[in-house]
Amino acid sequence: MSKLRVLSIAGHPGVLIGQSVTPEIEDAQTKVLHHLVEVVGMKQIAPSKQLLEGLTQAFDVWSAMLNAAADTPFTDLLIGRKVDFFKDFGALLTGKSSHTLPALGLAWIEKFPEIIAPARFQASIKKGLEMRKEIQELLGEDGILLYPTHPTPAVLVLFIYSHSRAYENS
Repeated sequence: MSKLRVLSIAGHPGVLIGQSVTPEIEDAQTKVLHHLVEVVGMKQIAPSKQLLEGLTQAFDVWSAMLNAAADTPFTDLLIGRKVDFFKDFGALLTGKSSHTLPALGLAWIEKFPEIIAPARFQASIKKGLEMRKEIQELLGEDGILLYPTHPTPAVLVLFIYSHSRAYENS
């Protein structure tokens, strides 16, 4: 196990302004890192300054890479056909759309960076490819990346479950 590597990125550099990782998330990541290094015997590796700086632009990089990843946009796959945002949004307003507002919102947001700021879009793709290469080189084939994908723990959702008569023994 001493040949295995773990890359831990503390905090959440790509988080929206005004948010930070909660102590619970930081503590959980620290415990996992400690276990992997001290108990399992993995080697901890440090991220470069460039990688950390790149992660501050995580949303831009993610959206550009998602948009550029395939010939068929994610939204077309989600909705099942090419999206005409204005036509579909008009249908939504009249109650005749087979799509939800979040799905149409994604259709709009997905193309927004490429349309509004093409130079920034291309720079984000370049940054994403550089970050991917560095992470792959750091981790190799068998490394582990520890990164808080959300700044807070999941909320507890309480709901009342009622049994359906169809599932009950009569």
